[in-house]
Amino acid sequence: MKKFILASLLLSSSASLHADYVLVFPIENVEFVKIEWVSHEPLFTEWVTQPEIYDCINWTPLQESKYIEVSFTQTTENCKQNQTRTKQERQIHTTTGEIRNVGSAINENQTITVSSSRQSQGTSNSWESFADYKGLPKDWNNLNWGGRNLTTLPSGNYPVKNVSGNLYLHNNPFTNVNSLTSIESINGYLGLYDSSLTNVDGLINLRTVGQTFSIRTSPNLANINGLANMVVNGTINIDKTYKGPKLPASSRFCSMNAANKFATTTTYASKTQLCL
Repeated sequence: MKKFILASLLLSSSASLHADYVLVFPIENVEFVKIEWVSHEPLFTEWVTQPEIYDCINWTPLQESKYIEVSFTQTTENCKQNQTRTKQERQIHTTTGEIRNVGSAINENQTITVSSSRQSQGTSNSWESFADYKGLPKDWNNLNWGGRNLTTLPSGNYPVKNVSGNLYLHNNPFTNVNSLTSIESINGYLGLYDSSLTNVDGLINLRTVGQTFSIRTSPNLANINGLANMVVNGTINIDKTYKGPKLPASSRFCSMNAANKFATTTTYASKTQLCL
C-alpha cells in the first residue's frame, strides 16, 4: 500500500488570476512508530535485619520482685531493631515490554519491634521476695520458719510492726536477727530456740511478747543486750549456761519482768543470772 504526503501550493500570477495546484509525493513503505517509556513497579531487595537490638522497655519479671541472691531471665516484647533494603526505580517500554533501570538504587530503612531476653539479678531484700525464693510461707502475723536451714534472714524490715500471732524462727543456723528491728510487739510466742545466734540486737525495739519467749539451746549467745526493752507476759527461757553481760536493773526487761517469769528449772537462767 502506498501512503502519500499532500502539499497545497497557492500560485498567483496577478491580482485578478488565481489557481490552486496540488503536488502529490509518493512515499513507499514508511511507518511512523511512537516510542514511549512509562513508570514500572520498583524492584526491592529483601529486608536485612541489623544485629543491634536497642531501646528495650517493660522487662519482666521486675528485678525488684526477685531476691538479691536470685539470678533469672528477663524477657520483653518491646525492643527496637533496624532493617535496610534497596529500591531500584524502573521503566517499561509500552510496545516491546522491555524493562530498564532508572537511576541508581537507593537505600530504605525501617525500625521494627522485636522481643528479647537477658540475664538479670534480683535487687529486693524484702521478706516477701525471700519467701518466694526459698519457698517459705508468708503469713506474717503467724509465721513459722522453724527448721528450714536458713543461714540468713532477709535484710529488709519485717513486713508488720505488730505481730498478732506467733513468730517461730527456731532451729536455723543464722547468727543474728537484725532484720527484726522494725517489730514492736508479738501477741503470741517468740521462738528462737535451737539456734546459732550470737546476739539478739535485732530485738531492741520489741517491747511486748504476749506469751513465751524462748531462746534456749543457743550455746553461741554472747550477749542479750537486744532484750533490754522487752516485757514478756508468759515465761522467759534462756539457757542457764549463758555467761554474757547482764542487763541493767533499770532496763524494762529487768524492771518489768517478775522473777517468776524466768523458768526455775536447772535448764534455764534465773532473773539474777541475767539482770544486775
